[in-house]
Amino acid sequence: MKSTAALILSFIFSIHLFSAEKDFTIDTISVTKITSAIENNDYTFFENAFKTKTLNVNQKINGKTLLIYASILDKPEMVNFLIQNGANLKTLCVNGFNAFQYAKKNKSHYALAELIVISA
Repeated sequence: MKSTAALILSFIFSIHLFSAEKDFTIDTISVTKITSAIENNDYTFFENAFKTKTLNVNQKINGKTLLIYASILDKPEMVNFLIQNGANLKTLCVNGFNAFQYAKKNKSHYALAELIVISA
């Protein structure tokens, strides 16, 4: 079921990435890589992307942060990794929801537990 969620997220990601500073476009392969990296806890992908400034840890993709997507996919290790790399727990998506709310809504119990422990 989580693989289906990753496939759906890959489709939802579309072609546009949004950051606080500017909008820019990436190709579909990059979007698939981002989705896959979250799904597979590919820390090296994100370490390289953050180091080269290809991605920002608080960047929004179709209105949601990487942390929100990790919460939706119930990836507690990725949640922890993103927060340790500067992800903001309080950042809201374009619809006004944060990672806690998405974890709860999607019954992502492990991600929600990780968010609670980290925020304590």
